Amino acid sequence: DLATQNFAGDFFVEMNLYPNTYDGNTCWLGDSSNPNNFIRRSNLDTRINIKIDGLDQSMDLDRAIEAGKSVKIRVQRSGSTVSVLLDDVLQSNTLTAAGTFTFDRIGGRNAVNFFDGAIWDVNINGAITYPGGANASDWEDTTGSVDGTIVNGPLSALVLGWTADFDIPNGFDRYLSGDKLAVLIHSAGGFTMSDLELSYEGGEEKHELGIAVRDIDFPKPKGAEILSETLLDATALANWTESGATAIATGSLPDGVSPQGTTGITELDTGDFILQPFTVSESSRGTRKALIEIWARRFPPIYDPAGGWPGSSTITEDSYDEGEILVDLIYDMPEPIRVSKHPGLHYVAHRIETVIPAFTTAGTLRITSQSDDIQIAKVSMKYMD
Repeated sequence: DLATQNFAGDFFVEMNLYPNTYDGNTCWLGDSSNPNNFIRRSNLDTRINIKIDGLDQSMDLDRAIEAGKSVKIRVQRSGSTVSVLLDDVLQSNTLTAAGTFTFDRIGGRNAVNFFDGAIWDVNINGAITYPGGANASDWEDTTGSVDGTIVNGPLSALVLGWTADFDIPNGFDRYLSGDKLAVLIHSAGGFTMSDLELSYEGGEEKHELGIAVRDIDFPKPKGAEILSETLLDATALANWTESGATAIATGSLPDGVSPQGTTGITELDTGDFILQPFTVSESSRGTRKALIEIWARRFPPIYDPAGGWPGSSTITEDSYDEGEILVDLIYDMPEPIRVSKHPGLHYVAHRIETVIPAFTTAGTLRITSQSDDIQIAKVSMKYMD
């Protein structure tokens, strides 16, 4: 229940909805009398009904309001023109209604079906806000209701801990990295998540990811560490030779994340490099195998979604988000041994099995970035035997 609201002139009403199901004309807001005023979904998911001072009109939307998906809806009037925004996008059609809009209920009653789902963050003309709640008392109708307890029937589980369903469109493999599914969640305000669950229908074949998948077959190196410095925080970077490299403490990163056992990373842009000479022990007439492991990711600048999505974000639905690094092993020979690796948006151990040539006593490991925003946390090179 609300204190009765009367708007003879301009007004707006904004709310967030999570419809569980839709059965006919489900009401979101209205009065408790005939009713002569309401905002509700029509019998079509692409249409809403707005009734003002007894004048009931339908408006076709540019998109559907679907069960199982949250949506922010704003109904506003300027002069006698009524318009609607869905998720801050102005819809093409408008209505004309000049009467007084009167309401005193969130959720429906009388001659309309009750809303099954959650309603929260209701903003009435900037003067009254209703954040929603997790207790039955937050939703009680103080003057009586259809079931004698709560305005919109039994307290929806969505209020106690509502869920969101993500429909993955065609091209499911774009969201997968091996066994990991990545989904970006955006909210205009703060939010917390806990007790996450994932269910799915259908499937997608697990594709090879080049060396990242084949790395599983690499035997663990048994020999000693070849490099004298494996970390890349500010102190450790002084033990590397570098050009253009920038050391950043983990706590100063926007997400505060670096691999376990590290306290900082080194960031490289296009053309920047780090290198470190090394010695080869027990040089012999034969070759020796070694495993190089580079923990790296590409981490472009954090995008502020206040300007709308995708806006100027470098990560979009169609963007290619991997970077590239060149790994060179330089020995006393005309050309280095070169391998290209492609860090994605999350830290991955990029592994390279290499052969140290016979009669070698020393070499140099060089990592050169071919992309901006490459972050490297640690580098290891160990004998396989």
